[in-house]
Amino acid sequence: MTVENANRHAEMSCRLIQPANYELTQRGDRAQASAKASAPEAFAVKAIAEDRQWRPGSHDLRRDIMDLMAVEFDQPVFISLPEAADALYNNFYEGRRHEWQMRERLA
Repeated sequence: MTVENANRHAEMSCRLIQPANYELTQRGDRAQASAKASAPEAFAVKAIAEDRQWRPGSHDLRRDIMDLMAVEFDQPVFISLPEAADALYNNFYEGRRHEWQMRERLA
């Protein structure tokens, strides 16, 4: 992966996670925190996909990419990242996560 591509996506991820923390800790808005917190994972997968000239277009493809990365780098934790991001995004609609659960997931 080019350093430029990695930095661009890492910067975008950081720019999105900071407002998620703000929404949760300063405004107490779990829905907005959920929506903003789910995006950084998508940007990380997009960076990988662009570098390898893969299509990251759907949730299933995003999961497949992370499964491949988990095997390639022997990092089984990668498999759970899309589900964690999806759970955060789903909370935007459902609002079932408590503030302490959101803090854990944002960390």
